Amino acid sequence: MPGSFKREIKIDPLEILLEDCEISIRAFQSLDSLDIKKLKDLCKFTEEELLSQSNRLSKKTIQEAREILAEHELSFKDSAI
Repeated sequence: MPGSFKREIKIDPLEILLEDCEISIRAFQSLDSLDIKKLKDLCKFTEEELLSQSNRLSKKTIQEAREILAEHELSFKDSAI
């Protein structure tokens, strides 16, 4: 159509649901058990805090979460050192 244009909709990456991300079922279920539903929920934790929250979380799950956050230019909360 002449004169028509596509409107690009910008999605806030913090509002992306984990279920919409490419993450293993095991990782999804582990994070979901901690009531982590969106990327913004994941960003509230340091990696160490997540590992201490549940014995169900493995280093592989943390790695998957880190990769998903990085894909959206996000990261875990910085550790207070």
